[in-house]
Amino acid sequence: MQKWIRMCLLWVLLAMGLPALAQDVILPTQPPIIIEPPIGGGGVFTNPDWMSVDFHRVQINIANQVASTRVEMQFTNNGNGFVEGTFLFPLPLEATVDDLVMFIDGQAIEAKILPAGEARDIYNEIVRQYRDPALLEYVGMNTLQANVFPIPSGESRRIEIAYTQVLTAENGLIKVTYPMESSATKGRSVTAMSVSVNVESADAVRNIYSPSHAIAINRTDDHRFSVGFEASQYTPDGDFTLYYGLQNESISANLLTYRESATDPGYFMLLLQPPLTVETSTVLPRDVIIVLDQSGSMEGEKWAQAQKAVVYVLEHLNPQDRFNVVAFSTGWRVFSNQVEAQSLAPEAVNWVWSLQAGGGTDINGALQTALSYVGERPATVLFMTDGLATEGEIDTNTILANVEQSATSNLNVFTFGVGDDVDTLLLD
Repeated sequence: MQKWIRMCLLWVLLAMGLPALAQDVILPTQPPIIIEPPIGGGGVFTNPDWMSVDFHRVQINIANQVASTRVEMQFTNNGNGFVEGTFLFPLPLEATVDDLVMFIDGQAIEAKILPAGEARDIYNEIVRQYRDPALLEYVGMNTLQANVFPIPSGESRRIEIAYTQVLTAENGLIKVTYPMESSATKGRSVTAMSVSVNVESADAVRNIYSPSHAIAINRTDDHRFSVGFEASQYTPDGDFTLYYGLQNESISANLLTYRESATDPGYFMLLLQPPLTVETSTVLPRDVIIVLDQSGSMEGEKWAQAQKAVVYVLEHLNPQDRFNVVAFSTGWRVFSNQVEAQSLAPEAVNWVWSLQAGGGTDINGALQTALSYVGERPATVLFMTDGLATEGEIDTNTILANVEQSATSNLNVFTFGVGDDVDTLLLD
């Protein structure tokens, strides 16, 4: 799989107010962190805030594995004099870059791409002068070079870079990486950091995972999703990495492995993702039994919410499913004495709307009745209640024992607590 290469910003700074400097001062850095440059006899600035990073925004749009990346950064000169220099941006190795734009404060800047040989000389010189071995990883890479306008004391400059490249898939898994930190430049905070990734894929997307950052995921459908990361006063401690897998089977599987060295134990993570949408004909038929608490304590908003939830389930059954509804308060009542075909769901909807909340809470009797409808097909019981058992068997441990005794291997029970006075021990 084609790999993204870590990138860095290299500033050639001239301290205009320091005549003792007889030559350019080259400053190695990686977005968004900056190392203080040497002055005079080779010391360093003792104030780490001479250049601050106001924001660092990354927008990555991927369409069928073609990634378009736009980077926006703003630097503020907190020193006492002018700074200016040359902006160097190593380009991703082995990438097809067909669109490269650079703006500073909204003005297009003439930039050129240095061949790897010329860039190697620059990096080697920086390493020789300032003994920064971290820059050796950029040797052999083409590099974008552009002049930067002087930044007066107290003023800011905004930089925008846009480029595209082609990503490749390996075993159905695509990796997206954006560099955020370097071991040589840890410790500098970014006031506002954000990374946004939007993906459109001709192939259905299954697994989405970031091992590096806490991301939010929004899936539009099988072929589109977006992720986001945002933080204030953010100090990078690792590059941003995102994996997403392409569908290759009805259940997609992707394997990630890691080993620190040949002598250390290895680790792996297996990602399994069933399809988000499937043909109805491929869904395994099941029996769905809904157990609905209609006791007096449910009256009001809770009862209305519970009715709507039951109706939603009934209206979204698959054609081959069967169902029944057990409503309970003082005693229990059922829609039918057996599980019914999905075609009768509209009648059950009307029956649920006709029910009124009132009476006590006989949980044990309702659950035992529901379990009596479980046959040989896979079965799901949806149990909705807002409180403790008050009639029939009221001991929680006994109710649990009765359920366990009646349950079969083809049964799944899902509990829904309504309100804030439920028997959490029972539901858990």
